This record gives sequence, structure tokens and C-alpha cells, in this order.
Amino acid sequence: MKRRSMDYFTVRMFIRQLIPIMISAVALAFGDMADAIVVGNRMGVTGLAAISISLPVFMVINIIMHGLGSGGSIRYAKLQAKGEKEKAAAGFQGVILTAVFFGIALAVLGNLFLAPILEMLGAAPDDKELFQASRTYIQIIISGTPLFFISYILNYYLRSDDQEKLAGFGFTAGNLTDISLNIILVLGMRMGVKGAAWATLAGLIVSVSIYLWGMYRNKSCLVMLPLRPSAEGLGECIRVGLSTSSQYFFSMIFILTANRMLMRLGGSAPVAVFEMIQSTSFLLLYLYDGVAKAAQPLVSNYSGERNQEGCRKTLETGLIWGTVIGGLAAALVMAFPDAVCMLLGIRSGEALRLGRHALRIYAPSAVIAGISMILESYFQASSQEKSAFTIAFLRGAAVLIPLTVLFSFTGTEYFWFVFPLTELISLIAALLIRKCFLTQGINADEGRVYTKTIRSKDEDMQQLLKEAGDFCGKWESTIKQQFFINLAIEELCMAILTWGFGKNEGYIQITLIAEQDGSFELHIRDDAVSFNPFSMDSGKAGSEEDFNADALGIMVIKEKARDFSYRRYQGFNTLVVRI
Repeated sequence: MKRRSMDYFTVRMFIRQLIPIMISAVALAFGDMADAIVVGNRMGVTGLAAISISLPVFMVINIIMHGLGSGGSIRYAKLQAKGEKEKAAAGFQGVILTAVFFGIALAVLGNLFLAPILEMLGAAPDDKELFQASRTYIQIIISGTPLFFISYILNYYLRSDDQEKLAGFGFTAGNLTDISLNIILVLGMRMGVKGAAWATLAGLIVSVSIYLWGMYRNKSCLVMLPLRPSAEGLGECIRVGLSTSSQYFFSMIFILTANRMLMRLGGSAPVAVFEMIQSTSFLLLYLYDGVAKAAQPLVSNYSGERNQEGCRKTLETGLIWGTVIGGLAAALVMAFPDAVCMLLGIRSGEALRLGRHALRIYAPSAVIAGISMILESYFQASSQEKSAFTIAFLRGAAVLIPLTVLFSFTGTEYFWFVFPLTELISLIAALLIRKCFLTQGINADEGRVYTKTIRSKDEDMQQLLKEAGDFCGKWESTIKQQFFINLAIEELCMAILTWGFGKNEGYIQITLIAEQDGSFELHIRDDAVSFNPFSMDSGKAGSEEDFNADALGIMVIKEKARDFSYRRYQGFNTLVVRI
């Protein structure tokens, strides 16, 4: 069995991503729940039913914004890992402009065809109160589609650009704005669903404003000026994001089916309980989604470096953290279902009894769903799109829709078993399909990658150089290549030891890739203070005497390498050299 090398960096980078993202996830959950909480407490079952009827509209918005956001940010992270910063920035501009175009188009078409949309959603004109509430809420939300697209896509890119704190702060501030205005407009000013919708758009405006301010101040690659958008890779972004966007399409079909069926079976009460389950799912599943989003940029970067051990370690860490955090939240929902019902405005009668019953059935399914979400995100970020899409398709359509139709004949008491059965069957089926059909060739090139993490010691360096030399010989490098690779590793690592670590000790991770065309790609990551060895010829590394001795090798590397780059990512220095 192959021995796994020490991995010092993955867990630290994961935790650095996880903390701000989990804060954002909780804020987002309560932000998305805010409309249901406030409207439910103000308008009761009718308000919750109106929110439930509007959910397919949100799913259409999600299809585009999450597809472009996830696919685009994954491509951006991989290009950054390879040192192709200009190409990454041009691709970002292309995605943003595409999203703005689609957002305006959907807003215009949605307002033009509002009446048939309401009919399709099941808002019957004969129930005047429910129909009017649904119409008002949906019209405002559709008009704000461009804001949804810009806000969420910027958040995806910021997290892939080592600006997770800005992404978390902007997201949290926007959702707190949403929650606060919901209380003021709906409960205080009695604006009903209209106030809830305007509060949502105001939160998006706050988030976008913070993102743009932070991007301008930080002077990152995420800029819109000078405007040089590129459509190159847009198809790849859509393809990679397909597994993410498709799940929202499937959710739209499911919600439409469930709303119509529950309305037929019991009227507004079971539809209101269904909205309560959807709102509870925001809280539980967003925790898993936060874990998946914390792992996604790391997997994308490791995938760009072809570091399979780093990818696997990230997945392992994500599953552990997701199970602990999400499992605890699900247990609390099972233990206190009445509190959840009261939070969402369901306090008595048949709706309370049915809501308590439905929550206890639903909560365990969130744990299984969370595992599937983390696996899907991992497969997507590591360019295993077929495996990612398989999970999304099974959970959202192939298993969910038939079970929904089947349980529509069982009445409102047993309908809720759709959730745990769908998640369990889907996860088992996805793992079996992957094992039987989708793993061939996944790790075919893993032997062409050498990875090692060392402490800052001379004996570690000598062993590293020997193993790197053996690896180059295995892949038939020329004598010149082998000499230059050893020179690059030794000079860069010694510069890091001298000027980065100084008298302190630290860790250095080396990943060496033997490309199919006979070239080699070297990645070096270290936990020293911010230090770029390629800037040593500027004379800022130390005295002139020290500079002449230490910078000579770096100057040779810069002269002879095909290209090279440096960036500070997730609190660590990252170097790329192509030989």
C-alpha cells in the first residue's frame, strides 16, 4: 500500500476557509429563513404558503447564478494555481458580464409574463388573499434578479481569490440587513410579503457594495477595469457548474409537484408545513454547504497542482467537520420540533401537529444529504463532473421525483418519508455507480506527480533532492532538466529557509509534476511570513553582500525557467516554476 506523505497545510487552510464561511452560512440560513419567519408570524399559514409557492422562482435564479458562480470560480482557482493571472481575470469579467445580461433578460421576461407564471406555480385566483400575496412577492423578487446574480457570483470568486473574510463579511452584513429590514418592514410597518421582498433586495445591495469596495481596496485580480472580458472557457464554466445548477432545476420540479399535490390533499396547511421543512433545510443544509464551499477552493488548487493526496485529505477533513456540525444541528431539530414550528409562526391546530411530525422525519435525512453535498462538491472541484452530476441527478430527479409521485397516494402523514428515503437510496446508488463505471482513469496520472512535505532541516533537504532526482529519472528527464530541477528546489527552498523562516522552523511542501510533453512543473508551498524569492534581485532581501550570494541562484531560475509566479494564498506562500 502506498504510504501517504505528511500533510501539514491542508487542515490549516481548510479551517482558515471554514470559519468565515460557516458564519456566512448561518447568516445566509437565517436570511433565507427571515422571510418565512417574519411573514409566518405576521400572516400565518397564508404567508408561509405564499413563500412556498414562490420557491420555484428562486430555483430558476439559483440555476444560473450557482452554475456560473461555482463553475467560474473553480476555473479561476485552477488558473491562479498555474500562475495564469491575466487569463483568470479576463474569465472573471466574462462570467460577470454574462450573468448581468441573463439577469436583465429574466427580470424583463418575468414581469411581462407574470400572470402565466403565477398560474403555473399554482396560485389560484379564486383564493384572493394567497394569490395577491404570491403576486406581490414574486414580482419584486423577479425584478431583482440581476442583484442575485452579481452578489452570489462575486461571493464564489472572492472565496477562490483568498478573500474569504471579505466574502464572509459582505454576505453576513447583507443577510443581517435582510433580517433587520424584515422585522422593520413586515412586523413594524405591516408591509407583509412586499416588505419581505424589498428586505431581500436591500440585503443584496449591501453585500454587493461591500464586495466591490473590498475588491477595489485589495487590488486583486478580481477587477472590472480595464475591461478585457473573455468568453474563452465560458463553456467549461457552464459544464463544470452543471452538477450544481442542475440540482436547482430538479428542486424546482420537485417543489412545483409537491406544492400542487399538497394543495390538493389538504389546502394551505400542508403547503405551509412544506415551506417550514424547506426553511429548516436552509439551516441544516447550509451548514454542509458551508463545509463544501470551504473545501472547494482547496480541492481546485490541489487539482491544478495535480496533488491527489491533498485532494483526498481535504475531502476527509470536510466529511469529518460536516458530520459533526450538521449532525448536531439535525439532532437539535429532532429534539425540539415545537420550537421550530413556533419560530415559523405555526403554533396550534392541525398545522402544528403535522409540522412536528414532518420535522422529526425530515431531520435525519439532512445528515445523509450533507454527505452527498460534500462528495458532489469534491467531485466537481476535482474535474470529476460525471460523478458530481450522478449524485445531483439521483437526489434531484431519478429517485426524488418517482418517490414524490409514489408518496402522493399515501396522504400528508407519510409524504415526508420522501426525504430520508431519497437521500439514502441516492447516496448508495451514486457510490455503486461510481465504483462500477466512473473510476476508470481517474488517477491514471497520479504516478506522474511527486509530493513531499519537509521540515526546515538540512537532512530533510538532502533526502528531498535525492527523491526528486529519482522521480525525474523515472520519467526520462534530460540531464539538463534534472540539474535545473534540483537547482530550482534547492535554491528556492534555501531562500525560504534563510529569508522566510529566519531562525524559526517551518514546513515546505513540494509538488513536482512530469507533464506528458516532457516538461516539468514545480509547486512549492511554505508557512513562512509573506516572502517572494523571485523579488530578491530587487536588493530588499538583505545587505548587498548577502544579496549577491543568495540571489544568484534565483536569478538563474528566472532566466532559464519557461515561466514562474508567486502568490500568497490562504496564509501561505505559493510558488510555481515551469521547466
